[in-house]
Amino acid sequence: MRKIVAIALTLLVLIGLALYVSNSDSSSTISGELSNFAVEDTSSITKIFLADKNNQAITLDKTQNGWMVNGTFQAREDIMQVLLETIKKIKVRSPVSRSSFENIVKSIASNSVKVEIYQGGDKPSKVYYVGGPNQDHTGTYMLLEGSNVPFLMHIEGFRGYITPRYFTNINEWRTNAIVALPPQQIQSIQLDFPKEPTKSWKINKSESNSLGFEINYLQTGKLFSAIDTGYLARYIKRYEMVYFEGFEETKTQNYIDSIIDTTPEQIYTVTDTQGNSTEIKVYLKPVKKGSEDYDGNPIDCDLDRLYGYLNNKDFVVIQHVIFDPLEKRPEDFLKRTI
Repeated sequence: MRKIVAIALTLLVLIGLALYVSNSDSSSTISGELSNFAVEDTSSITKIFLADKNNQAITLDKTQNGWMVNGTFQAREDIMQVLLETIKKIKVRSPVSRSSFENIVKSIASNSVKVEIYQGGDKPSKVYYVGGPNQDHTGTYMLLEGSNVPFLMHIEGFRGYITPRYFTNINEWRTNAIVALPPQQIQSIQLDFPKEPTKSWKINKSESNSLGFEINYLQTGKLFSAIDTGYLARYIKRYEMVYFEGFEETKTQNYIDSIIDTTPEQIYTVTDTQGNSTEIKVYLKPVKKGSEDYDGNPIDCDLDRLYGYLNNKDFVVIQHVIFDPLEKRPEDFLKRTI
């Protein structure tokens, strides 16, 4: 919160400076202003802090295991790379005209994202403010801290404005990977069917066969016999890429609680060789009354998406195309006879 307040105070000072500069000779002022926004060597960046005017702030830290969000969640690699590419490639398109100078500085003061870039150490090597787009949305107004003059910035070869790349919604920064483990890092996979408990099973790492895994019924502990090892291997490999579509941010908490309070269709629990477990409970996703499938038949639930409750914390939207291949029954793993 203290950093957010600092943003407001800094920008208030900038407004005063703008009013002073706008009444002076703009050509002589602009020539001496700071305009070096880019960081050429993005591999040297160790931390990025982003804060907006709505008291939302995130910190991206570079670690041995990749970029982390607020020291807690893994950052999405694709979005992280877009931000780093932006930081490297932004260039001045033009200085701000005298006629629009005051309005643009006021706009940055009231609606902008503060960006702090660290290249080691406790002090940022670069700090700037990212404002909104120009009239035709082909550039973005930005202001370096310590400078009196904003500039219209762009990325060569990209037509559009770059403000959306500096966002502060933590859910959009978090990776959407539920499980991303190669087979050798999997200790166990458990699938519970709360409505059909006799069908629940568990895959465990084992030395009993060449594949290195065995399967048993959860209720009795009885091992599966005559396993199709090829089928099992392909199944385990699917856990290299299990993702959710996004966080459910369009529903009320009462609605979310009403779904969570029902009995889940399945519960997946995946444990890695370090003992870390990930659980996701799967629920049907209701649709509006009167909804129909592609053939005009009435339906109660979404045919493409489901709900998931991840580690009893995050309520997310998942896809049938990802989870249907994971929803296996014991008989699916048995050897087929020709």
